[in-house]
Amino acid sequence: DGKDPVDEPPKPPININHPGRRSAKDHKGPITATHRHEKIHPGHSCLEPGFTGRLYPFHKDGSLRQVVRITGQAPLKSELHEFEDLRCNLCQKVYPVPTPPSLAEDGPIEQMFGFSAVATIAIYKYLGGTPWYRQNKLVKYLGVTVSPSTMWDKCEDLANASRYVHEHLIKSGAQAPLFYSDDTSFLILNERNAMIKRRGTDKEFLREGCHTSCVIAIDAAERPLVLLKTGIIHAGEWLDTILRYRASGLAPPMPMSDRSSVNPVTVIEEISLGCNAHARTKFADIEKNFKRACGLVLKLYEKVYKNDALAKRLGMLPAK
Repeated sequence: DGKDPVDEPPKPPININHPGRRSAKDHKGPITATHRHEKIHPGHSCLEPGFTGRLYPFHKDGSLRQVVRITGQAPLKSELHEFEDLRCNLCQKVYPVPTPPSLAEDGPIEQMFGFSAVATIAIYKYLGGTPWYRQNKLVKYLGVTVSPSTMWDKCEDLANASRYVHEHLIKSGAQAPLFYSDDTSFLILNERNAMIKRRGTDKEFLREGCHTSCVIAIDAAERPLVLLKTGIIHAGEWLDTILRYRASGLAPPMPMSDRSSVNPVTVIEEISLGCNAHARTKFADIEKNFKRACGLVLKLYEKVYKNDALAKRLGMLPAK
């Protein structure tokens, strides 16, 4: 019919028979428990009167019958371990009970908080955004008492232990050829130490915004390494800090950003890239004031996105 295939990309088929309910394969990493009959087994005689057949494993649609059960548990739980150590009544030598492997793997025997408990506290705080006092109330309702100050101490220990890994990730990410960076706003609860030096000068000024700056370093094998920092700096300043560890002799890095005036790299030579998503959004924002010019640009972007969608559906790889 003369239509350009770029303008009309094929649509993926819709599964009209999907029941709208998640199956067992949709759940990642479930604990699998296989249940068996207690008194009968494969090869056992049929229990129906008058039948002499033998029982065999029954697979429906190629697999065993499956039931997914999601259960609840407390974020933290306390366990009291008692050891029946033995002592000789003559020489008084004590023979302590060996520490169970499940207990030893979660930390030294004298350590009250296991590695898994400290990791759970940190995940609830920094991934789930649950404050210390709220975690304290939650676990207290469920039978465990851990003060907010203790939670802070344990997360500080965890941060100190993982500091070397964090530093290694920054140094490794600095060697990547390609970087994506952006900021997202972060709520300021209490403004302290908000003075910062302007890059390239020694002049201090008050920074009124707080951001979580994200830098994604894409290495030569196209593996992403995500580096986050929350503070009064911008993504460009965070990238400057990272690129100070870049080895000499490498090609100039290619950072892609929204091309904001606060995001260029200043510590080394760069090949700056602009984000099309940010550029298109700016044209869409001012379209009502410059309808004809912006409409033309948005139509061109529409073709680009349709072509990109078609290439992805066909499994086409980007040109090297």
